[in-house]
Amino acid sequence: MLPVYLIAFGVQFLHFAEEFTTEFYTRWPVEVFNAAPFELSTFVQINMVSYAAFALGAVAIYRGIKGPMLIVWFFTLMGVIGNGILHPIYPVLATGKFGYFPGLYTSVIYLILGPILFHRLWEVRSDSGSDVNKDVETNSKVGSSQ
Repeated sequence: MLPVYLIAFGVQFLHFAEEFTTEFYTRWPVEVFNAAPFELSTFVQINMVSYAAFALGAVAIYRGIKGPMLIVWFFTLMGVIGNGILHPIYPVLATGKFGYFPGLYTSVIYLILGPILFHRLWEVRSDSGSDVNKDVETNSKVGSSQ
Protein backbone atom coordinates (compact mmCIF):
# COMPACT_ATOMS: atom_id res chain seq x y z
CA MET A 1 0.00 0.00 0.00
CA LEU A 2 2.83 2.43 0.77
CA PRO A 3 4.00 2.81 -2.86
CA VAL A 4 0.45 3.66 -4.04
CA TYR A 5 0.03 6.09 -1.13
CA LEU A 6 3.32 7.80 -1.96
CA ILE A 7 2.37 8.09 -5.63
CA ALA A 8 -0.94 9.68 -4.64
CA PHE A 9 0.90 11.98 -2.22
CA GLY A 10 3.28 13.00 -5.01
CA VAL A 11 0.33 13.71 -7.32
CA GLN A 12 -1.10 15.89 -4.55
CA PHE A 13 1.94 18.17 -4.86
CA LEU A 14 1.34 18.43 -8.61
CA HIS A 15 -2.33 19.09 -7.89
CA PHE A 16 -1.39 21.87 -5.47
CA ALA A 17 0.91 23.40 -8.11
CA GLU A 18 -1.94 23.39 -10.64
CA GLU A 19 -4.36 24.93 -8.15
CA PHE A 20 -1.78 27.51 -7.08
CA THR A 21 -0.87 28.63 -10.60
CA THR A 22 -4.49 28.76 -11.79
CA GLU A 23 -5.67 30.64 -8.67
CA PHE A 24 -8.04 27.98 -7.35
CA TYR A 25 -7.94 29.74 -3.96
CA THR A 26 -9.73 32.79 -5.41
CA ARG A 27 -12.09 31.11 -7.87
CA TRP A 28 -13.36 28.12 -5.84
CA PRO A 29 -14.85 30.00 -2.87
CA VAL A 30 -16.29 32.77 -5.03
CA GLU A 31 -17.63 30.82 -8.01
CA VAL A 32 -18.72 27.61 -6.28
CA PHE A 33 -19.84 28.87 -2.85
CA ASN A 34 -20.41 32.58 -3.44
CA ALA A 35 -18.02 33.27 -0.56
CA ALA A 36 -14.94 35.41 -0.02
CA PRO A 37 -11.74 34.20 -1.69
CA PHE A 38 -8.95 32.66 0.37
CA GLU A 39 -5.86 34.73 1.01
CA LEU A 40 -2.93 33.16 -0.83
CA SER A 41 -0.97 32.73 2.42
CA THR A 42 -3.93 30.94 4.05
CA PHE A 43 -4.31 28.61 1.08
CA VAL A 44 -0.60 27.73 1.17
CA GLN A 45 -0.57 27.27 4.95
CA ILE A 46 -3.58 24.94 4.91
CA ASN A 47 -1.98 22.82 2.20
CA MET A 48 1.46 22.68 3.84
CA VAL A 49 0.04 21.67 7.24
CA SER A 50 -2.06 19.02 5.50
CA TYR A 51 0.96 17.70 3.61
CA ALA A 52 2.97 17.46 6.82
CA ALA A 53 0.16 15.34 8.29
CA PHE A 54 -0.04 13.23 5.12
CA ALA A 55 3.72 12.62 5.36
CA LEU A 56 3.19 11.38 8.92
CA GLY A 57 0.53 9.09 7.47
CA ALA A 58 3.19 7.56 5.22
CA VAL A 59 5.40 6.98 8.26
CA ALA A 60 2.44 5.32 10.01
CA ILE A 61 1.98 2.97 7.07
CA TYR A 62 5.68 2.15 6.99
CA ARG A 63 5.93 1.54 10.75
CA GLY A 64 2.55 -0.20 11.07
CA ILE A 65 1.26 2.31 13.63
CA LYS A 66 -2.54 2.15 13.80
CA GLY A 67 -3.55 5.55 15.29
CA PRO A 68 -2.23 7.81 12.53
CA MET A 69 -3.96 5.63 9.94
CA LEU A 70 -6.88 8.03 10.41
CA ILE A 71 -4.74 10.54 8.48
CA VAL A 72 -4.23 7.98 5.71
CA TRP A 73 -7.98 7.33 5.49
CA PHE A 74 -8.71 11.08 5.42
CA PHE A 75 -6.21 11.64 2.62
CA THR A 76 -7.60 8.69 0.68
CA LEU A 77 -11.25 9.67 1.01
CA MET A 78 -11.04 13.47 0.87
CA GLY A 79 -7.72 14.27 -0.78
CA VAL A 80 -7.71 11.58 -3.44
CA ILE A 81 -11.26 10.34 -4.04
CA GLY A 82 -12.85 13.68 -3.10
CA ASN A 83 -10.63 15.67 -5.46
CA GLY A 84 -11.15 13.12 -8.23
CA ILE A 85 -14.92 13.38 -8.00
CA LEU A 86 -15.42 17.05 -7.12
CA HIS A 87 -13.02 18.82 -9.46
CA PRO A 88 -14.87 17.70 -12.61
CA ILE A 89 -18.11 18.95 -10.98
CA TYR A 90 -16.79 22.42 -10.04
CA PRO A 91 -17.04 23.89 -13.56
CA VAL A 92 -20.71 22.89 -13.72
CA LEU A 93 -21.37 24.44 -10.31
CA ALA A 94 -19.46 27.60 -11.23
CA THR A 95 -20.68 28.17 -14.80
CA GLY A 96 -23.49 25.70 -15.42
CA LYS A 97 -21.49 23.88 -18.09
CA PHE A 98 -18.53 21.55 -18.45
CA GLY A 99 -15.12 23.08 -18.93
CA TYR A 100 -11.85 23.72 -17.17
CA PHE A 101 -11.75 24.71 -13.53
CA PRO A 102 -8.49 25.09 -11.57
CA GLY A 103 -7.13 21.72 -10.45
CA LEU A 104 -9.10 19.68 -12.98
CA TYR A 105 -6.24 18.15 -14.96
CA THR A 106 -4.35 16.63 -12.03
CA SER A 107 -7.55 15.59 -10.25
CA VAL A 108 -8.37 13.20 -13.11
CA ILE A 109 -5.35 11.09 -12.09
CA TYR A 110 -7.16 10.47 -8.81
CA LEU A 111 -10.04 8.79 -10.61
CA ILE A 112 -7.56 5.95 -11.20
CA LEU A 113 -5.48 6.16 -8.03
CA GLY A 114 -8.42 6.64 -5.65
CA PRO A 115 -10.04 3.24 -6.09
CA ILE A 116 -6.65 1.49 -6.08
CA LEU A 117 -5.56 3.20 -2.86
CA PHE A 118 -8.93 2.59 -1.21
CA HIS A 119 -8.83 -1.09 -2.16
CA ARG A 120 -5.29 -1.52 -0.80
CA LEU A 121 -6.18 0.32 2.38
CA TRP A 122 -9.30 -1.81 2.86
CA GLU A 123 -7.28 -5.00 2.30
CA VAL A 124 -4.72 -3.98 4.91
CA ARG A 125 -7.51 -3.10 7.31
CA SER A 126 -9.19 -6.46 6.76
CA ASP A 127 -5.94 -8.41 6.95
CA SER A 128 -4.83 -6.68 10.15
CA GLY A 129 -8.22 -7.34 11.73
CA SER A 130 -7.98 -11.05 10.98
CA ASP A 131 -4.45 -11.14 12.41
CA VAL A 132 -5.72 -9.58 15.62
CA ASN A 133 -8.55 -12.13 15.78
CA LYS A 134 -6.07 -14.99 15.25
CA ASP A 135 -3.90 -13.66 18.09
CA VAL A 136 -6.91 -13.41 20.41
CA GLU A 137 -8.03 -16.94 19.52
CA THR A 138 -4.50 -18.32 20.02
CA ASN A 139 -4.04 -16.54 23.36
CA SER A 140 -7.45 -17.68 24.67
CA LYS A 141 -6.71 -21.31 23.74
CA VAL A 142 -3.31 -21.16 25.44
CA GLY A 143 -4.87 -19.59 28.54
CA SER A 144 -7.67 -22.19 28.78
CA SER A 145 -5.27 -25.12 28.52
CA GLN A 146 -3.14 -23.95 31.43
